[in-house]
Amino acid sequence: MSSSGTVSECLTELDKGVDTIGTSFSNTYGVRWALGAQGAELNNTNTSDWRFVKIDGIEPTLDKVARGKYKDWVELTFQTNKSHVFDTNEKALINEIIKAAGNPVVLSATNKAAKHTWGQSGFMAAPLFYNPASNGAVSLTKPVNPFSHATIESGSTEAQDVNNCRMPAVYDLGTSRGIQVK
Repeated sequence: MSSSGTVSECLTELDKGVDTIGTSFSNTYGVRWALGAQGAELNNTNTSDWRFVKIDGIEPTLDKVARGKYKDWVELTFQTNKSHVFDTNEKALINEIIKAAGNPVVLSATNKAAKHTWGQSGFMAAPLFYNPASNGAVSLTKPVNPFSHATIESGSTEAQDVNNCRMPAVYDLGTSRGIQVK
């Protein structure tokens, strides 16, 4: 499945045991249980035939992610052509686009669609460009994740590549930005 719409279609068709001809998923299995990975900004009204479930008893809320309790989240990445050598202005422009795409104020506005009965979910800014709350709480008006799937090499001041298969760790390029995880 390559999109959230296809995953939703698959889950719905397997739940109902139907096959909608001419769509992305072809249900030849009838009624079946199924698990799918979806962004928590979807189905906040529970109108679809599928639901989110807790993993190890933890629901996927912004608070649980910020506290390091819910670990099944991914980090947005941007890819560029590695064979192209960027000049200073190009690199600055690309970095500004990446930073703007993860603006926590903008993310907060989009998170209104991710309010569920079990809590507020949605998007969080990466800590590379924005500082998380130092008290370990998540700000719903400026959600910034204190964790990252990127690594920092000892003595470096620049983040390495994000690897969403890696366990997240508290991200901190300087000792002055320490946080307390609750």
